[in-house]
Amino acid sequence: MCQLYAKGPPLRIVAKPQQVVQLQSTPTTFSLSDMRLFHHFIIKSYPHLPLGNDETWTCDIPAFAHHYDYLMHAMLSVAASHLTLFSTSELSEVALTHRGLAIAGLNKAMSRSPECSSDADAMMAACYALSFQSSYTDDGLMDFLIFIRGCSLISFTAFQNPAESVFRDNTTEGHMQIMRPKLRTAPTVDPFLASTASDAVDSIRHLCSHKIEWEFHQLLVDITHSLLETSQQAYIRLLAIYGICGSMSNEDFEHFSNPENHVCQILLAHFLAIQSILAPLTNLELEGRGRQAPAKARVPWVDRIAQMTPQSQRVYLTWPLEVANAVRSELEVAATSSGLNESLILRKTQGCYSYLI
Repeated sequence: MCQLYAKGPPLRIVAKPQQVVQLQSTPTTFSLSDMRLFHHFIIKSYPHLPLGNDETWTCDIPAFAHHYDYLMHAMLSVAASHLTLFSTSELSEVALTHRGLAIAGLNKAMSRSPECSSDADAMMAACYALSFQSSYTDDGLMDFLIFIRGCSLISFTAFQNPAESVFRDNTTEGHMQIMRPKLRTAPTVDPFLASTASDAVDSIRHLCSHKIEWEFHQLLVDITHSLLETSQQAYIRLLAIYGICGSMSNEDFEHFSNPENHVCQILLAHFLAIQSILAPLTNLELEGRGRQAPAKARVPWVDRIAQMTPQSQRVYLTWPLEVANAVRSELEVAATSSGLNESLILRKTQGCYSYLI
């Protein structure tokens, strides 16, 4: 795991020692295999966020990535994890090696103020890439949240003039300008699923005792209540979940991201289940790219939370586990039948929502 601190110089991501020691490659030497990964990143595995920045990822970032070794390693890491998840290639160790080097270099870059917009762009791109890499790994939940937080913090602290960034309109409003036309024709969530989601979230309210737990729980309530009205509004509410990771104080984030804080872990399990229900909406972000949304990786995240939760509290994970098991079963059927990445979890009455394996 790593930690990212919000206030006080410098911003820093810290990887556990075992993630950065005894690495075989060097920060300045890249092999032919690395270049194949680089090609895969540009063609298939570059992040789809921020929306409207495909050209940034496929042209602008690669054009200067060789000046920032840690950015290159972040790009190679996400490519290796993507291939491991979506193909028969086993590149987990390769991904871990590049990830460790990326974090080490990003730490060093964050220890000083950016001298130009490219410095800030490189840090932002590395954080986005590492957040996607984390989302492709079975044990990457907390690191995923940390790097999402990093993207928010860098956007607020590193860019003296956002207009100079290669990332175009990296704002919530810019995101919604692209999504609004797609959401107008989006399917609605089955009322039964919406109702069970709302009931499940309401049932864990009494567990909250810390202010950040109350705030996060309220965001979950807002999403599930919106599901009962319109899935489009639920999507908008979902964006606030990611925003809160960047707006938390250091103290609140440490409390929230502590794996031994079982209340927050239960809250996160419900968030992951809600995110699975909303996958047909979030998949609209992908512009037809396909094989990008890591439903396959989110299921183990819920499983790991359940394994770490005391037996006395596992009853509060009943609904998230039901959703995770449904997604797992349907993805297994899809993988062994027609090859279509199709999920039936939301086909209770009408409509067909799809997950991407």
